[in-house]
Amino acid sequence: MISLEQDLAAFENGGSQDGVPRRIMPDTDGIEEDLRDVLAPYKKVLVTGPDAEAFAPRLESLFKDKKTVIDRISHKAVSTALIDMALRKFESDGPDDIGQGPVYLRKSDAEIALEERLKKNGEEI
Repeated sequence: MISLEQDLAAFENGGSQDGVPRRIMPDTDGIEEDLRDVLAPYKKVLVTGPDAEAFAPRLESLFKDKKTVIDRISHKAVSTALIDMALRKFESDGPDDIGQGPVYLRKSDAEIALEERLKKNGEEI
């Protein structure tokens, strides 16, 4: 396997009192081997960023004993993430029931305006 340099950083979740992940490695250009000592004490690793799906298998081959989780959403725009979530829901649950959807409590402005215009012209609604 060819190791290509990546932008790397490492954080420990829950590593600070204010709930912000604590940096355990500075930003660096490196390869998965550069994470060996840094990630050694941890049983689970979250890989995130635009190259997470490509980088995670390289970490898995380096750390056979660790659970590797890939964040497939955080690096995307919110709209893209919502589309992905909706597609997965549709694929697992199928389409919504035909009766689902908004329930309007009053007529729309367009319907009210049409009724008023029809009344004014003496036409039936």
